[in-house]
Amino acid sequence: MKKKTGVIIGLLIAAAVVFMIMAVAVPKHSFRTNFNPVITVENGKAAPEFLQSVMEIGKGGRYVITADWYENEMPGFMTGFSMTDEAGNVIYSIAGGRLKFDSMPMDLAGGRYVCRFDYLCSEADYKAYAQAHQISAETGELGGLFRDGAFEMHYVLKIYESDRWKDIAVIACGLVLGLILAAIILMLARKSDAKTTHYDERQIAVQGKSYKLGFFTMIAYAVLMMAFSSYVGELAEIGVLLLIGIILGAAVTITGLILQDAYFRLDENRRFYGAFFIVITVFNLGMGIVNIIRGNAAMNGKISFTGTANLLLGILSGYVVLLLLIKYIRDKKEETA
Repeated sequence: MKKKTGVIIGLLIAAAVVFMIMAVAVPKHSFRTNFNPVITVENGKAAPEFLQSVMEIGKGGRYVITADWYENEMPGFMTGFSMTDEAGNVIYSIAGGRLKFDSMPMDLAGGRYVCRFDYLCSEADYKAYAQAHQISAETGELGGLFRDGAFEMHYVLKIYESDRWKDIAVIACGLVLGLILAAIILMLARKSDAKTTHYDERQIAVQGKSYKLGFFTMIAYAVLMMAFSSYVGELAEIGVLLLIGIILGAAVTITGLILQDAYFRLDENRRFYGAFFIVITVFNLGMGIVNIIRGNAAMNGKISFTGTANLLLGILSGYVVLLLLIKYIRDKKEETA
């Protein structure tokens, strides 16, 4: 028991050290602001005609500009975004009806920058803006996009410091923290007084069959996706389709492992894992419901990966909880029989 406690304390200290390194590596100079204007378009004119804000960068360096007005209903106008330095030079610009973009890292000197959103209410205005700012304009018939009305918009503008090595350090620290957390969970789930720390022969045989069934389930799913790719590709993003295949394979594998008592080793605490899966289920389902309420589950007429991944993972972990409950009830009945 003392050895286990010592290992956990060591892992916690290591996690604290990695977290401090990550805190140092995270870029400090970043700016974020939100705008929620209501734009009224009448006879091809917007009121107000534009939205403008000034951001001051205290320290020069490499920065990325992020602007997001994607989470809106398609308005009856295009939005042109530009960022101008103190000398009046336009250092970045882009335009579109609904957009979310990140610029390439660019060198910015310290100083004041004017960030402006222009409302372009006709195809002529849009193409003139694109030409003036030297950006590529969308092709095709755009006249149907422009219409009168009142449109409530939500704009998010971020400017954050970009350092390749710091970014790599933050990602690496995140991975290490994840591994340390997994190790702590495994240590907490282990029984110190267990007679053995291995799976027995029966469990290994069941695992082989379960993994085989899971593998063939994923193969069958992949064949179906190829056969109906032209249809399902219009319904969901590729990430969603891939995740569903992984979840189906995992669900088939886990079903055999849990119901045939081959999921846990003899030194693992089932109650701890049960509680862990309940927490994971509640968290992921909660995040999934929030994404649905916010309208993130579908983008451009397709089920989106970022908006549904939590929900799908929550369904999988919830299924694990259900299997554990079924196995618990079965074991209790066998004990009393």
